[in-house]
Amino acid sequence: MRLWPWTRQPKPMHANQNAVQAHQDYEQYDAYSQLLNRNGQWIGVADTKAGAILAFLVVAFPVFAAPAFSVVRKVIKAVPHNATFWEHLPAAGIIALFALFLIAALVTLLRVLMTLTPRLTRQGKPGLIFFGDITCQEYNQWLQRILALDPQMLAHQILEQVYITACIADRKHKYVRQAIRVLIVTILLGFALYVLSQLMS
Repeated sequence: MRLWPWTRQPKPMHANQNAVQAHQDYEQYDAYSQLLNRNGQWIGVADTKAGAILAFLVVAFPVFAAPAFSVVRKVIKAVPHNATFWEHLPAAGIIALFALFLIAALVTLLRVLMTLTPRLTRQGKPGLIFFGDITCQEYNQWLQRILALDPQMLAHQILEQVYITACIADRKHKYVRQAIRVLIVTILLGFALYVLSQLMS
């Protein structure tokens, strides 16, 4: 007499369900990792642009500043001691132009440094994925905490890093955009000073 309605023993369903769940978790983590990598690439692009701006500024600043400084010295010496207000205006204009050039170059440098300076701390509760939080813990302590995470908490940690890296990339690109704009102003001011130096030489 047959006591079961099937001809062969069925496979346990929980094993298939676990495999499907594991596959879904892998696809989910892979999608999160791609977002994290993409944010990292955008951060790298911003750092590359900032490095190029810094290199250009280091090379171009002496080219414009050296002749401009000599022009400022000549203009100051050419003004007589008993000069009137109107006789001081050309010298004051050149000095103001040189001061604006220095300020623009300094602002460009600061924006570049703000882009390239890494942020090693973050607000909120320390996590288990951010490298700044990892290095603040002992290895065994971190290992025990990361292995005890369930898949949902691990996904939460990864998504938190996706958001943080997106904010970092956005901030870096804003600084780079500002640095490019101020660099253009610096170049224009430097070119004007260079032309004045050639006319007065």
